[in-house]
Order: sequence, then C-alpha cells, then structure tokens
Amino acid sequence: MEISLPSKREKSSFAARIIKKGNLLSKILYCGLVIPISSLPFRVLYWLTDFVNILAYYVVGYRKKIVRQNLKNSFPERSRSTHQIFGNGHR
Repeated sequence: MEISLPSKREKSSFAARIIKKGNLLSKILYCGLVIPISSLPFRVLYWLTDFVNILAYYVVGYRKKIVRQNLKNSFPERSRSTHQIFGNGHR
C-alpha cells in the first residue's frame, strides 16, 4: 500500500471547501493560523511547541498535581527529584 501526499491542487481545493462551508470563526482560524503554521520548517515548529509547553505548564499550570501524582504512582521506585525532572517537562 503506497501513501502519497496531496498535491497543491488537492490542498487548495480542501482549503476552498473549508472557506465555503465553515462559519466565520473556522475561516479565521484556518486562514490565520493553520495555513501559516503548516508552512513553517520543523525546527521552528519544535521551538513553537516548546514555547507552548512552557506557557501551558508554568503560566496556566494545567494539571500539575495530576501529572506528579501519576508519576509517583507509576514509578514508585524512582526518587522525588526524578519525578520532578520528568514532571516539569525537561528532556
């Protein structure tokens, strides 16, 4: 089974269908975010995801306690400092 990437014509027709059918918010999100982000090189995408990770973990603080508890339950033999390293998202 061979997997092929869509051609530029197929991509543009997909974008045209989104713009025709969707509401205003989906048009803004697709044309304003998805298309520009999808054209970025992988290195820039990795930097962007690292930045979003920092925002989500430190600024928003989404599920910090749950992550730490899951690490503690999953790896009881590991030290607390190891749990903190993995729980903070450091590589």
